[in-house]
Amino acid sequence: GKAPCLLILGEPTHDREDLNEDERRLPDISKIRGYIVPAGYGIIIKKGTWHDFPVSVGPEATVFVINTKEVVEALASMKE
Repeated sequence: GKAPCLLILGEPTHDREDLNEDERRLPDISKIRGYIVPAGYGIIIKKGTWHDFPVSVGPEATVFVINTKEVVEALASMKE
């Protein structure tokens, strides 16, 4: 696309030893950051990174997402 996107990312918590089991299930809000991704750029995020889909910060944006088999299976198994 031709428009930049806003991407919100949070550091993984699933493997943090300083958190208890319940805390590992949620993002650490002190570790959440927003990034503007220029049009035409791609990113790769680390496994376990908290994220949402990119949103346009201007005109309509086109976003192409590739997921691992593990992610596709997890999403397919979720109840609506």
